[in-house]
Amino acid sequence: MKMKQYLSLYGLLLALAAQFFSFPLSAQNDWLILQKGHRTKILKPEHMVAIGLIYDIAGDSLDCGRQTVSGKVLQIEDDSVTMEVAVEEINYTKANEIKESIVSQYPAGKVKMKLPLAEVDYVQYQSELAQSLQTFGAFLMTSGLALIVASPVMGLETKDGRAGFNNDRFAGWAKAGLIGIGLGTSMILAGRKHTLHLTPSKKKKKVWSFKLR
Repeated sequence: MKMKQYLSLYGLLLALAAQFFSFPLSAQNDWLILQKGHRTKILKPEHMVAIGLIYDIAGDSLDCGRQTVSGKVLQIEDDSVTMEVAVEEINYTKANEIKESIVSQYPAGKVKMKLPLAEVDYVQYQSELAQSLQTFGAFLMTSGLALIVASPVMGLETKDGRAGFNNDRFAGWAKAGLIGIGLGTSMILAGRKHTLHLTPSKKKKKVWSFKLR
């Protein structure tokens, strides 16, 4: 194969690679894309997303409000994001500094909300794998605690008509419980939610921003 043919093939491969890597970022309207410096975070529909908004409320009795909407992203537009809402939490701070909170849970697929990107304070996300890790981790922790509680009973034994205690058996059950608690804690931490802040503060001057199509 001549040099020109190699160069043509190489150019074709580069073009295909560029198409492949640029297509998702420009064409997927249900992907939430955020940037901070050279870092990019892509949140796909399978992520459970919580979007927190903060806004001023005009009125004599209310100072400001905070709204957190949890669910799945359906569509991204230039100035808004549409979500399928699972849970909505609204916190009001009144002029007399009294705080009130309203939490609403919605059936799957029944409620959609269009949220303004300009008022987003943070985005919190958790993948399906992370949710599964936390669920299984909680099960392991509960099982481990149950084994530790039951280990003294498991150590009891009767020999030659006399009550006794088997230290090895007790230690084995207790050790299994501790291992379960350790593994469960690790899974819960590994599956924890991650928060991307979009509003600058004294502690966080470099924040994330939305990458729009």
